[in-house]
Order: sequence, then C-alpha cells, then structure tokens
Amino acid sequence: MRHSCLLRVAGWCAVLLLVACAGSPALEPEARRDSADIHFQLGVEHLRRNQFGQAESNLRRSLDLNDRSADTHMAMGVLFQQTSRPAMAEQSFRKALALSPDNASVQNNLGVFLCERGQRQEGEQLLLKAARSSRYLTPEAAWTNAAVCIRPLDSARAEGYLRQALTVNPLFPDALMQMASISLSQQEYLRSRGFLSRYESIGPPHPQTLLMRSRVERALGDVAAARKYQQLLITTFPESPEAEQAAQE
Repeated sequence: MRHSCLLRVAGWCAVLLLVACAGSPALEPEARRDSADIHFQLGVEHLRRNQFGQAESNLRRSLDLNDRSADTHMAMGVLFQQTSRPAMAEQSFRKALALSPDNASVQNNLGVFLCERGQRQEGEQLLLKAARSSRYLTPEAAWTNAAVCIRPLDSARAEGYLRQALTVNPLFPDALMQMASISLSQQEYLRSRGFLSRYESIGPPHPQTLLMRSRVERALGDVAAARKYQQLLITTFPESPEAEQAAQE
C-alpha cells in the first residue's frame, strides 16, 4: 500500500477572499498577518486542486509577508514534494519543524517525507511523536504511517503500530489494508480475509485490496471468488499496476 494517509494538506480551511494589489502601500503588522493568512489559504486551496503554479505564487507571497508561519512552510514542503523538488521540500519541512517543534502535523508530514527518502529511523521517530500527541486529531494516520515506514525493516513492530491505529479507530481503512497485507505475506489467509472484509464494509474498492482478496481466495481454495475479485479489479481499475498483475495470474 502506498502511503495513503501520508502528506495530506488536511484540516486547513480554504476561504476565497480578495487580496491586496502588489502596488498597495506598506501594511501595518496586523494587516500583514491578515494578508499572509489570505495568501496561505488561497495557496492551500490551489494545492488541493493540483494548481501548483498558483499555489506556489500565493504561498511565496504569504511567506514574504510572514516568514514565521510553520503551516505555510509545511504547505510549501508539500508543494515541493508533489512537484519533484525533494531538497526544497525537506528544507521547507525542517523550517516548519524549527518554528513549531511540537506541531504534530509537521512531524507527520516530515516523517512521511523522510521515510519515502529512505531515512526511516528519523522518519519513524517523528511519526511516533505525532501519533502520541494529545493535540493531533488523527493519531491513527500517524500510527499507520509509522507502520508503513518501518515495515521493510521490522514487520512485527509495524504490526504493533497498526494495532495502535486500530485501537484508536477500529475502522481506519488504511490500517485495515496494511494488516491484511502483512497477514497475506505471512500466509495467514483467513486472518487476511477478515481484515479485507472489514475494509470492504467501510472503504471504497481499491486496486490493492482487490488484488489481495483475489490472492487470498485462491489460497483458500475458492476459485470462483478469486476470479470475481480479479475481474472486478481489471474492469474497475484497468490502468492500474495491480490489474496488470492480476491479468498475468
């Protein structure tokens, strides 16, 4: 599973407001902060829509007005990551963390970034800080991200983090998907089927879950069910790598 709860610009309310013209007089400190916030909100809204040029323009203007905003530096990090500028992304994430060391959202985003770059130990520690923060609204996401991060090195520790995620939210789809994947890799097919069934009861169809379900059913001897999930994968997600794998099985 890809890091599906990983690097979201979630929880930021984007409000479309009028902004001052570039040639306007110098702003008072309070007005500068207000204008910076407006550009930040506009930048995040454009980022959500994958309008990267407009997002970068607004976020840069926001930082010109207020360079001390951890949220804006974090949004710039997400932008740089999504536009394949990893060095600039890391610089922005670390600036955000320096400005707000206890900010769980910054810890989560930088942690995911570092894990994806192979810096798993530091990434894991940041994700655990986010998961354990009493102020973080979605600790199950950080627990799951920590599991995804460390799984290539220690699947048992990854499973422990996933159990923490499911303790917080028993129906968190990403954690259920990961638990199904770990169980499948351990050839615990009934257990994997159970996690997939729980996922299917609350989550939309996903190429990875459909491929796993096809493999689980085949391993358990239900050839008809395996073919059903295989066909559903191929018809629903025909361009996915999982569909290509399914077609070859």
